[in-house]
Amino acid sequence: MAEATNSEKEKSGGNLKIVLIIIIAFLLITNGFTAFNYITKEKENKEQVIVIKEKEEANQGLIAKLDSIGKEYQTLLEANQKLGLDVTDLNSKIEALNKDKEALRRQANAVGAIKAKYESKIKSYENDLSDLRTKLENAEKEREALFAENTEIKQQKEQLKDSINLISAKKEELAQKVAVASILKADNFKVTVLTKKGKEKNDSEMSYKAKNIDKIKVNFAVFENKVAKVETKTFYLRVVGPDGAALYDESTGGGSITVEGNQVYYTAKQDILYDGKKQPVTFLYHKGNEWKKGGHKVEVLCEENKIGEGSFTVR
Repeated sequence: MAEATNSEKEKSGGNLKIVLIIIIAFLLITNGFTAFNYITKEKENKEQVIVIKEKEEANQGLIAKLDSIGKEYQTLLEANQKLGLDVTDLNSKIEALNKDKEALRRQANAVGAIKAKYESKIKSYENDLSDLRTKLENAEKEREALFAENTEIKQQKEQLKDSINLISAKKEELAQKVAVASILKADNFKVTVLTKKGKEKNDSEMSYKAKNIDKIKVNFAVFENKVAKVETKTFYLRVVGPDGAALYDESTGGGSITVEGNQVYYTAKQDILYDGKKQPVTFLYHKGNEWKKGGHKVEVLCEENKIGEGSFTVR
């Protein structure tokens, strides 16, 4: 009975060892599988992180390209504004690009068709920028050509203005010379008197008694002047008494005119057709009352200029 009991104990101990071994083996296998799964997952996670990072970098690269294109669009817009060109289309393109950039930022990453879509858009933007740069270069060249042409026109205009001013100055100078040259001159004054009986007295000294004077007859010659206009001209006679005052009476044909900016009175006037040749002129003047004794002057005016003078004496 004792032998049987020991045999059973040994058998029971052997079975326990086997169970323990099986449990340990199971635990080892389970731990190994768990470790394997962990290592595999860790590797997959690392690979996924790398892929995500690469995709995010690619995404940032696309955004950076859009940023760069946006800056070029802005530069082109400012350049076009300086040239005074229409920038409506450029503003629309900048707005569309900003929307694309914002949409791309909202993407976790750009993959597959999304990436291809934005790369295609970027290529389109780049091609458009190239066309816009060419148009801007052409516009700048045209502007430079127009500026050069305008500069040349301005220079020609200034030269023409200088020429016109010079011509005007010469014309004005010539007109002044002509005006001076066209002033008539009168000389060879001779004053005679008519008595109440109509008898003419002619004294070489032109000195006459007051009681013998009913009218005075003033003769003078207007010299030849080829510059003066051939036309009817008005000649004014001023008889100035010993007191320096001009004899003036509207009832006998007197009046007033402006000479060299001053108002002066005249004794008589008459219109004569002047043809540029030397011609004699005669004035008859009846005073109507007794003449003052002393020296008298006779002056002749024409076109606001004094053209000559003479004198006579009343005693």
